Amino acid sequence: MKISNKFFIILFLLYTSSISNENNIIQNETASQEQIFERISKVRVGLKKEELEIVENPFISSKVQNKITTQDLNDGINNIFVLKAIMSNRAKINDRWYKIGDSIENAIITNISSESVVISNQNEKQTLKIARENPNVQISK
Repeated sequence: MKISNKFFIILFLLYTSSISNENNIIQNETASQEQIFERISKVRVGLKKEELEIVENPFISSKVQNKITTQDLNDGINNIFVLKAIMSNRAKINDRWYKIGDSIENAIITNISSESVVISNQNEKQTLKIARENPNVQISK
């Protein structure tokens, strides 16, 4: 009986030490989680409503890019053509898609390349080019 009593005492001590060790681990985890919650729960100060109203919307372009004014082509054409995109054999000018041979005002699209569009009338030619103002936009050939 002595051996079995000692064995049970040793088992009991091991069991209680493992439980206390688990309690320490749980306490450490809860302490670290409480620190995280304290950092998260701090009041964050953002912009005031007046400051937000001053900021421009980054998703809407406030200025028209790629403006190219056609010069007088002897037919009274004095409009602004804005070349926005070129895709394959089509060009987006003034928010409309055109192909070679289509007419714009009093001019006809005669050539579409990877970086420019040529429009012409009876007397003159005008080349519209894509501006590379924004370094984050890449134009590939």
